Amino acid sequence: MSRSASADVTVNFTSLDLNGFEYLDAAALFSGLSYTGSLTAVTACITLDASTNGVMCSEFSVYIDVPPLSTGGLLQVGGFNNFSAAQRYLWLQGNSSAIGTSIHETVTLTSAIALDSTQVGGPRVYLGNNNALNQGTWTGSVTFHGVDGNGGDPCIPAPGALAAFAIFGLGARRRR
Repeated sequence: MSRSASADVTVNFTSLDLNGFEYLDAAALFSGLSYTGSLTAVTACITLDASTNGVMCSEFSVYIDVPPLSTGGLLQVGGFNNFSAAQRYLWLQGNSSAIGTSIHETVTLTSAIALDSTQVGGPRVYLGNNNALNQGTWTGSVTFHGVDGNGGDPCIPAPGALAAFAIFGLGARRRR
């Protein structure tokens, strides 16, 4: 865990291993993660550690949705498969499956998104692999600008904390 300047929350991770369309609730992934405020931008500083069958670094995705996790969320940053979020942005970097490919990029949102990790039923932040069928592993950090709180510590998610888009019938989607 690390904390950036006031009104920014950064989560750090090492060897975050995600299967195809697997999205993890950041609050379950990072013990003690808390955030509140208006999300205005997302910065990713990540590196692809491993790739199965061509998963690209840029398929790492930040997704914000009101539970239960589904298409049509509030924000999608990264990934080629379009989940019809209200705001969608692609990483301009990282379009390679070569191990060591990196993204060091900030995406500024068109409209701020109100977040409060203590609000029951409120929007949740998910980190995921936007490739439908294959596995990827990433190391790095994601900073959420405009929110205040604590980045938490990486932990093993509790049972039921994992969420995969495939559960919602999207497993058959493919890019290209």
